Amino acid sequence: MKPTHIISLLSASVLTLTTAHAALVYQGFDDSTYTNNASLDGNGGGAGFSGNWVQSGSPDVQAKSPGLTYGSLETLGNKVRTRSTTVSRGLASTYLGTDNSEIYFSLLTAEESGYSGSTARFQFGSDSDGYRILNTGTNFQFDVRSGGNIGNSAYVQDLTPSSTSTVLVVGRIIKGTTGNSDSSVQLWVNPSSLGGSAPAFDFELDNLATNNFSSISAVGIAGNAGNFFDEIRIGNDFASVTPIPEPSTLAAISGALAMGLVVLRRRRG
Repeated sequence: MKPTHIISLLSASVLTLTTAHAALVYQGFDDSTYTNNASLDGNGGGAGFSGNWVQSGSPDVQAKSPGLTYGSLETLGNKVRTRSTTVSRGLASTYLGTDNSEIYFSLLTAEESGYSGSTARFQFGSDSDGYRILNTGTNFQFDVRSGGNIGNSAYVQDLTPSSTSTVLVVGRIIKGTTGNSDSSVQLWVNPSSLGGSAPAFDFELDNLATNNFSSISAVGIAGNAGNFFDEIRIGNDFASVTPIPEPSTLAAISGALAMGLVVLRRRRG
């Protein structure tokens, strides 16, 4: 086999390893347009989206430097600071659109110092039909919104006391069969392990009416000033939404690539 072919195969192996558990949707606000104080409105980047962020009202929801971090979680770019404004962005695919389907999601969130009591939310779906992570100023909550009524929360789960410290929230939404009460939500708050099999969940909402579980075709950020969101992911499993670097694997492949380059240079010499 030609050295150039070897290098191509090894490069493909790197890509396969790095995307095998890749998130279906990812936004780390790492695109060059998300500089400090830049508005989200009209900006794109990330993966798994359709179109750019669209803002309703003012003032601008902004990117802020630096981004949030949590343990060994892979992170990129800056974070988003909420304002008394709503921004939303469509997804390239619709999730939970059929019975007996499921997704995992994750995000980082923190309350800004000096804004105690501020309420903000990140929503998967719409504000009236979807799934939300809220920082209420006294605690974090997850809720399922249903019936096209912004004031109607079908199910609510308190997660953890609010804090200026960064919190990683991971969820698994399992949609059952329409007409049955066989849907559920599992939630992890600051999970003990990342990047592999899911540890025991911290909270569970079980035996829920599937009719209350909407499909997800967009995400959004709303609420008052003083909260941060970052590292937004949707995936097929726990590992895909809690990725960590794999230095040993990448080092081995980098070594193989280097060897391929040496062989190529000797052949050409």
